[in-house]
Amino acid sequence: MPENHCQNQVLTPLDVEAEFRIPRSTQKKQRALDTFAPHFRIGRRVYYRRSALVAWIAKQEQQTAGDHRG
Repeated sequence: MPENHCQNQVLTPLDVEAEFRIPRSTQKKQRALDTFAPHFRIGRRVYYRRSALVAWIAKQEQQTAGDHRG
C-alpha cells in the first residue's frame, strides 16, 4: 500500500478509539470545544484524516513536553 494512501486514510471515531485509545466520549467533548484533531462530517457522521490526527497527536506531545520542562 503506498505511503500516501495511508496518510490520507479516513478514520471514524470508533477507529480512533480502537487504534489510538482515545475514547469516543473524549473525542466528542473535545470536538465540541474545538480542541480535538481536525475533522469533517458527511451527514451526521464524523471522520478524521489519519494524517491530521497523527499531526494533532504530535502537537499534543510537544505541548505536553514543553509544560513539563523546568
